[in-house]
Amino acid sequence: MNCEKGIGQTHAKWSPVATAYYRLMPSISLKEDVFDDEAIKLKEKCPLGVFDIEDIGSKKKLVVKNPRSCGSCRECLRDTTEKVILSKIKNHFECKCVSLIDK
Repeated sequence: MNCEKGIGQTHAKWSPVATAYYRLMPSISLKEDVFDDEAIKLKEKCPLGVFDIEDIGSKKKLVVKNPRSCGSCRECLRDTTEKVILSKIKNHFECKCVSLIDK
């Protein structure tokens, strides 16, 4: 990518018409299975709903349901750093372009 700084008064190519950004895809995994009360507690810690509870017989098991919604707030690592692995996938980007013209 080449970048060049300029203003719209000089040339139209520098007029702000859209904002584009990217972020790395989060990778969330569990080192070991988490069950019952601990699973419910960890699910409630996450404000973005990354985790979900599956019923396995009489037990409740924690699973990673929606890793794309993770905002890397690191709430899931508080008090449970030995259970959750939070990282980013290299070379996997989520890109978004927001048009300023439509607003």
